[in-house]
Amino acid sequence: MFQINLLAARVQQLENQINTNSRNSGKPPSSDGFAKPKSLRKKSGKKSGAQKGHPGHTLVMTDHPDRVKTHQVTHCLDCGACLADRETESFERRQVVELPPLKLETTEHRAEQKTCHICGATNRAAFPDGVNQPVQYGPLVKALAVYLNQYQLLPYDRVGELFKDLFGQPFSEGSLFTANQACYESLKGFEQEIAGQIMNEPVINCDETGTRVEGKIHWLHVAGTSRLTSYSIHQKRGSEPWMLGDPALLYGSCQARLPACIFQVHELQSFSLQCPSPQGAYLGI
Repeated sequence: MFQINLLAARVQQLENQINTNSRNSGKPPSSDGFAKPKSLRKKSGKKSGAQKGHPGHTLVMTDHPDRVKTHQVTHCLDCGACLADRETESFERRQVVELPPLKLETTEHRAEQKTCHICGATNRAAFPDGVNQPVQYGPLVKALAVYLNQYQLLPYDRVGELFKDLFGQPFSEGSLFTANQACYESLKGFEQEIAGQIMNEPVINCDETGTRVEGKIHWLHVAGTSRLTSYSIHQKRGSEPWMLGDPALLYGSCQARLPACIFQVHELQSFSLQCPSPQGAYLGI
């Protein structure tokens, strides 16, 4: 009898392992495969889409259009009389919101050179700050490339392809890497300011998730409040990577005193699957 109970417990343990997924354990969603996860949300009874009373977001007419095209009435549609000289009584307006022609604008900077007629010295005017190469991209072009790559998450080759398709000028991977690096250096002070403000908040949310950098596992750490968020990539997990004040105090208190609520939900969900009972229904699982 003891052997049967032991084998039954082992079977139950293996079944629990098979049934674990990102909804009832700490496993990442990528491990779920193609199985559609069951949502924990309950039906609200409302129809999909915008609800009644929702203000909505739609195009509105502007009182200051960039261009105005007037379509004239030249003759009467009923009798054919000429109306070209008649005074316009009113207008019916319709507006079309459109992109201007997408074209990169090239500005040539020419620095004058003059020879002094007194001493014979050659004098050359100074170029504007940032104009350092014979041919280079301007700050707005580089800012757009960084935005597409870092925020919209377009890969390097897709950014270059987009520039070629829209502007007829590909943006090389080397140029994008240099632009990203310059942006990173420029935002150091801003990043430190955000970190300092987060440290002054009474409640800080901390978490981390695995990611890969050059094929090796790293950890994307996040510390945030309702207003601010700070991200950091590090090789290690836990409190060591945090550089906001006292890392152990910050991250340790977040982990030990206030575990992420979603993990508690996962544990309860797993418990309800293993031990279905009226108590599970009472918990709302």
